[in-house]
Amino acid sequence: MKQLFSFNNSHPIFKSFIITFLFLLIISIGGAVSSIAGISSNITLFIAYLILSFILAIMINRKKSWEYYGFDFTSRKLTDYFIYIPLFIMALAPLVVGFSSTLTLTDVIYLIFFMSMVAFVEETIFRGIVLKLLQKKSHWFAILGSSLLFALPHILNALNGKEISQTLFQISFALLLGIILAMLIIKTNRILPLIIYHFINNTVSSITSTNVDASTSLILNIVVLSIGLLYAIYLYFSISKHMKELSV
Repeated sequence: MKQLFSFNNSHPIFKSFIITFLFLLIISIGGAVSSIAGISSNITLFIAYLILSFILAIMINRKKSWEYYGFDFTSRKLTDYFIYIPLFIMALAPLVVGFSSTLTLTDVIYLIFFMSMVAFVEETIFRGIVLKLLQKKSHWFAILGSSLLFALPHILNALNGKEISQTLFQISFALLLGIILAMLIIKTNRILPLIIYHFINNTVSSITSTNVDASTSLILNIVVLSIGLLYAIYLYFSISKHMKELSV
């Protein structure tokens, strides 16, 4: 395991696939235990992400590599956070449809803890370990490769019996979001804002009303995707300019 996560240049693609596979395997085991034992998936997935959180934290702490993966706790100027504004607009946009009327206090407490772990685990794996490995090839290879691997579990989830329009949106959004987040971590080398975004995005998706007509849902999806596309284009040119300046 130590060799698998080493920082050398050997087999970065293979290691990235293995890490993604192990992540999917642990989450799948959580789902399987839920089905076999008749336990709520809320419990088994919570335990799966809790285990992953501990594994990642212990590994990173042992290697003293928090800063290497973008866990920068130093204070920054307020203007340094402006780059994240479109990201958080995308995360909060679904709130326009209102909150779910079936939520209880227990549900909210559960979501806060569960989504915190999901955000930490997925960002650390895909915008931390996997992206750093693939950067051994190149920045753009890392952006595209980590985004595709990040989208894989979301694609599998989206194909789970949902209507075609919602499935296509989730797949498109997962790919686009992966690219945006990968470009942001390369540009800023700060993973904490991405974890906060991931937490807010997942939580908002879980607490908003599902009783929304198809036309409203379509309009909201188009708006979010449009903001994301414009944001990705801006980040692409910003990073390209920065790389060109470094090569001069």
